Amino acid sequence: MIRRFLAGLLLVAGGAVIAVGVSQNWATLPATGQNLNGFTMGNTPIDAVVSFAVAGVLMLIGLVIVLRGGAISRGLGFLCSVLAIV
Repeated sequence: MIRRFLAGLLLVAGGAVIAVGVSQNWATLPATGQNLNGFTMGNTPIDAVVSFAVAGVLMLIGLVIVLRGGAISRGLGFLCSVLAIV
């Protein structure tokens, strides 16, 4: 029981760290004063959007694992293992 709670809590924390890391300013260009983060770098922000979506999914899975037990956490674990194999 405590291991499931800790695993869910770590998933929520990891997702939050990813989401904050994508949206936080990484650098400021001295010539233009433009702030760079995951959404403003490059021509398209596809990496930032994917990282932000993955962070949301991780936090959702972590919350489900923390709040529910039994079949839901086993089903999510099975789903994650199948997706990892694919």
